[in-house]
Amino acid sequence: IIWFARMIARTIENVIGVAGQIAQGNLDVEVGRAGSEEFQRLFNALDVMRDRLKHQHQESQSRQKRQNQLAKLNEALRGEKGVQQLGENILRCLAEEMGTLVGAFYLMENNALVMKASHAYSVRKGDRSRFALGESLVGQAALEQQQFVVRDLPADYASISSGLGESVPTEVLVVPVVLNGKLLGVIELLSFRSFTEEDLEFIHRGGDGMAIALNSALSRLQLAEAFEQTQRQAEALAEVQQHPEVTGIELVRLPVAGAPLPWLVAK
Repeated sequence: IIWFARMIARTIENVIGVAGQIAQGNLDVEVGRAGSEEFQRLFNALDVMRDRLKHQHQESQSRQKRQNQLAKLNEALRGEKGVQQLGENILRCLAEEMGTLVGAFYLMENNALVMKASHAYSVRKGDRSRFALGESLVGQAALEQQQFVVRDLPADYASISSGLGESVPTEVLVVPVVLNGKLLGVIELLSFRSFTEEDLEFIHRGGDGMAIALNSALSRLQLAEAFEQTQRQAEALAEVQQHPEVTGIELVRLPVAGAPLPWLVAK
């Protein structure tokens, strides 16, 4: 009887000790085993509780990390930046948050992808600053408008230069930047390590923000170009009005399809 009582006391002490460790946040504590079926059921319940709390803690940490990453990305996107500066900011932020070592930002121009920004980029075999749709991994991602990861890259795909020499990355992540079904550009990221599900989730959640920021930068660029063109036209018109004898051009009216319209005709 005395032995049995001591066994029960030790078991209860073990249960209290394990519960205390879990309560203090030690979610890796070993629960152990009991000498009787009844106490083993109690230990099993502690084991399940510990695993559930550990899983919830890991999920909470992942959510907090993702929120911090998105906040830093939003900060990189904020402000009225040009296309090149925006691309550099995006690549720098992704490199810091995902541990990527090389990045390139391609803009869609005249049915081709043109590199506008890069991060720690080395010259690759051949001219890789411009791709047609469907050409290489960058062009394929643009054509399909699908994000994908490629592992086991060939040795001549890209190189990373450092003070210790050059090394070849092992994986590439290619991300099309799309807004309302319209392709705006492609981001290419290279790394020595494998891209995780958390990395892909971060890119997915940040994709809309990057697309909106890039579209805004393109809209500002188009507006600035239109304004400059309007200014040039206004200056040319003012020159004509001030010095008509220099240009030899006068405004006359000629009938076109029965309606008189103004035309510029040389004397």
